Amino acid sequence: MTKAEKLLAKFKNSPQNLRFNEIKLLAESLGFDFVQGKGSHILCFMNTQLVMTFPIHNDDCKDIYKKKFLKIISS
Repeated sequence: MTKAEKLLAKFKNSPQNLRFNEIKLLAESLGFDFVQGKGSHILCFMNTQLVMTFPIHNDDCKDIYKKKFLKIISS
């Protein structure tokens, strides 16, 4: 089992326990790109199309954004 597979399993079981850096690592292994937006926002792209915006505070984002991103990668 690769590190990305372990992170994905951990993310599916309890998304609130992952920090944003771990989510970013997982997403990048799945082909997503991240770009610094305005202020504390980080933009998530897939094939040059904006997928989601993460507001980052204290090196993490709120659980609602984590759950929303989980739905995106699960579909």
